[in-house]
This record gives sequence, C-alpha cells and structure tokens, in this order.
Amino acid sequence: MPKYRGTRPKGLPKLPIAWRPWSLADRIGAVKRLGDYTLAEQQAAVAISMNEQPNRVLNGNSVGFMCWAAKYPYGWTSKVLESVQITGYTECPEGQSDRIGFFLAFAKPEDSLLVLIRIVHSRDLTSAANYADRWVGASDPKTRLSAMQGFESARKNVIAHWREL
Repeated sequence: MPKYRGTRPKGLPKLPIAWRPWSLADRIGAVKRLGDYTLAEQQAAVAISMNEQPNRVLNGNSVGFMCWAAKYPYGWTSKVLESVQITGYTECPEGQSDRIGFFLAFAKPEDSLLVLIRIVHSRDLTSAANYADRWVGASDPKTRLSAMQGFESARKNVIAHWREL
C-alpha cells in the first residue's frame, strides 16, 4: 500500500498519467506570453520548472502540478489558481520520497507556468537563496547549497537561451 502525501483532491476526476518532454523553448515561449511579470520572475519560473518538472505530467492536453491539500497545492492560496481551469488530478510518485503525491491537471499547458510565475511573484523566488529557503524549505546546509546550485544552473541555461527565442 503506497504512502500518500496529502489528501486526494475532492470533486475532480482521476486522470491517467503519461510523461512527455516539454522543451526549454516551449517553456520560454509560454512564459513570455503571460506578461505583467518582470524578466527576473519570468526567468525564475522557467528555471524552477526545469528543476521541478523536467518532463511534464500529461493528461490529454493538460499539465500537472503537485497538490498536497484537499483543494489547492501545498502552501498556495486560491489567488494563485484564479482564472486557471483545473480538469482533474493524477497520482504520481514523488522523486525524493517513497510517497505518492497528487498532481492537479490544467486545461492548458501554459496554466502550469501561470500558476508557477504567480508563486514566484508572491514569494519573491527570483534568487537562488530565496528558492532554497522559500520553495525547497532546505534547513540542512548541504541541501540548501544543492538547491541553490540547481536553481543557478537552470537559470543560467534559461538566460543563455532567452535571447534566441
């Protein structure tokens, strides 16, 4: 019997899971179309998506995002999910634990980045230190350093390709 992290979303259908690559170019294109966010926020959102979701969880034409609460993802407010259509959920093993997490599925793949950039904006996740402290929640110095290095590496890759697209 798998261990679950959080509770199943209520009132949403369970969807089958499939993985499909989501390129850096696709992510940059999607976040650039969102507008109303600073360049640093846009680049941080793409960098975090590369760290956290190297592949996207695909359910038809939707992309998943981890959900640890009954209705909303862990630590996020309903304002982050405002104007985003949630179509269902899927169960997926977490990468760093033996638990099963729940991914919310959105109607459009871009909605995943919309939710993420709203989180970046609300938590000021534009620096490696803030990412390590406010997203990863790394209290161990080794984990914190690893999180910061991962963010910086992904951010440098995003910046290097930003001008091309």
